[in-house]
Amino acid sequence: MALARAIAPEPVVVLMDEPFSNLDAHLRDNVRDEVIGSLRSAGITCILVSHDQRDALAVSDRVAVMNQGKIEQVGTPLEIYKHPESIFVATFVGRTNLLQGLIQGVDGCVLTDFGSLCRVDRSGLPDGAPVMISVRPEGFTPSEHGLFRGSVTSTTYTGSAVEVEVQLPTEAGGHRVITVHLPTTESYSTGDEIRLAIVPDYASVVRNSCQLLGFSPQLAE
Repeated sequence: MALARAIAPEPVVVLMDEPFSNLDAHLRDNVRDEVIGSLRSAGITCILVSHDQRDALAVSDRVAVMNQGKIEQVGTPLEIYKHPESIFVATFVGRTNLLQGLIQGVDGCVLTDFGSLCRVDRSGLPDGAPVMISVRPEGFTPSEHGLFRGSVTSTTYTGSAVEVEVQLPTEAGGHRVITVHLPTTESYSTGDEIRLAIVPDYASVVRNSCQLLGFSPQLAE
């Protein structure tokens, strides 16, 4: 009824503030889809405020991510998720693994503690720039020739995937734990050795991270 009253005057814009926050998961998805479907059918623009990243990514044509009252990034849901421009966006919108490295050469490679990652979206940054790379958990896949070799420290069945924590040795002699989402057809137990590669186009340089690491792209131009 509230939605009907809101769209009856044929407004140009409808503002919704956390409209689905008090609904259980199943009802939430159904109501969300019906509401957004009705607005799209009526051709009405909707500005939806939400702290639930699933809602924001599922219903939006454009997403604005805000941090302490300032807009960090504006883009399509795919751009926000796969190509975050700041550490905040990378870690706020879903889970991710952040790997530190250096831009290497002009062929799209980044040198990390685990070796060189190639075919990485380097965001136009110059050779030698220190950066953070964002790799979502589903961006890893088991591979006999994968760059990342480590041991499984925990596994959690989530229904649609298996969440695996993997401890990786670094070239500097330390260790790093990453989170990986694997298909439920993959079977791993704590202590198993695993070798992983990054799915093409799933590694993206966080452009603004170079400034946090003490490098100014403007000075390098």
